[in-house]
Amino acid sequence: MRLLPALVVVLLLLPSGGRAEEASNVDLLKAFAGVAFGSEYEKRKPRILKWEAPVNAAVIGKGYPPLFEKLVLAQLDDLARETGHPVRLVYSEVMRQEKRLPPDVSKIPINLLIFFAPKKDLPALIEKQTNGAFKAPDVQKFADLGYCHGRMQIHKSGALKFAYVAVPAEIVSQVQYGTVRVDPAIFTRACVVEEITQLMGLINDVPGLKFSIFSDDSAHVDLTAEDRWMLRMLYDPRMKAGMEPREALTTAAAFLKEKRREVPQGPTSPQLEPRQKSPRLVSGGTGFVIDPDGKILTNHHVVSNCQLLLVEFPGVGRWKGQLVAYDEINDLAVVSFSKKQNPYLKFRADGPARLGERVLTFGFPFRGELSVNGVLTDGTVNAVAGFGDDTRYLQISAPIQPGNSGGALVSQDGLVAGIVTARLPFSARGEIAQNVNFAIKSETIRQFLDAQRLKYEVSRKEGAYTPEQLAERIRAATVFVGCFM
Repeated sequence: MRLLPALVVVLLLLPSGGRAEEASNVDLLKAFAGVAFGSEYEKRKPRILKWEAPVNAAVIGKGYPPLFEKLVLAQLDDLARETGHPVRLVYSEVMRQEKRLPPDVSKIPINLLIFFAPKKDLPALIEKQTNGAFKAPDVQKFADLGYCHGRMQIHKSGALKFAYVAVPAEIVSQVQYGTVRVDPAIFTRACVVEEITQLMGLINDVPGLKFSIFSDDSAHVDLTAEDRWMLRMLYDPRMKAGMEPREALTTAAAFLKEKRREVPQGPTSPQLEPRQKSPRLVSGGTGFVIDPDGKILTNHHVVSNCQLLLVEFPGVGRWKGQLVAYDEINDLAVVSFSKKQNPYLKFRADGPARLGERVLTFGFPFRGELSVNGVLTDGTVNAVAGFGDDTRYLQISAPIQPGNSGGALVSQDGLVAGIVTARLPFSARGEIAQNVNFAIKSETIRQFLDAQRLKYEVSRKEGAYTPEQLAERIRAATVFVGCFM
């Protein structure tokens, strides 16, 4: 479990985000066998390792940037959703200072420590905080193998007992790795995502496993769809800690047959029986066309983990969508579909939206309860930074509801100023927030699209529109995005 130098070079030469891939069930079983039963650095008996006790994590360190704890919290929450197993952050210095610790924190058994400290200090700190369970010389040995690392203790039954992740503080300012220029934010993200996930029991990196994050050859920074299926297999109730490979793979095959749509394979691979159930709509959001030849922009959370995506122009028709690029941290995704010559929106080229500027958005909130053809709302830019003073976001007063996510935020001249992404229902003190909504700035979106080499257009002024003309222009380029499972 190491972020090895070769992997770091591959990851950080790449832009933030990823390309969608999908493996067959047989290939996924092979990957699971390698990731779950292999042992890259420490010899172990091949068997299922997983948590039976709730995972209670603590961040040990001071002075880390807000991004680090945000990444840790997001990853723990993601793992809890994917596995159905209790995984949560119960302590950090920030939580203590802000008085957000659970009332019974002193009674909670913490079994996952996430260390953030200067590299030279980590070995002694880990030995001290683990009461000598992990000796400083051993920690140093593993730290020398790569940049970040994680280790675990295992009960005789195969259930995980205790684990830690070591993250050197230098990672958040690392801009040069050997001869390669690196992005510290992506470097940190890759470390947090892979190391914490591997400590759920997917412990091994497998050479050549390009559709998964668990490989030194992988170009992925975030968990792929295949990684998520492996987590679900591992934490299926039938999969028991200590289970040997033959029984575990039989259990995993049964799980995939029941739960996952089969993907066509090459002529040399035997296929499992395809899934019989028709996909059903489980959620929906909004997207908008950025390329007339069939590309829409939306939020990553709208399209993540969907077995089938449908793009709908209300009153026109529906087309199957394909996820082609995403950035999980910035919550952006691009979906392609086959319809051509679509109305589309251009991005503004004359700088970010200004405080007090009037903006509009069109989307599909509470679709079916409200209009199936979409709803237009307007408002102003209330702040040029988001929650926690995050400068990637705008705060807006245009009303936002579930289903609006992924809609374009458009200025009065018809140009994209951002993408609607979230609303704040409660403050950190538990007070009800009144119409506090956020959109990702167009500058962040364009950086993502440029990094992915995806086509879009910019303009300094699109035209003078009446309110009715502007509303129709936005509506025509906006689609409903349906997520089916």
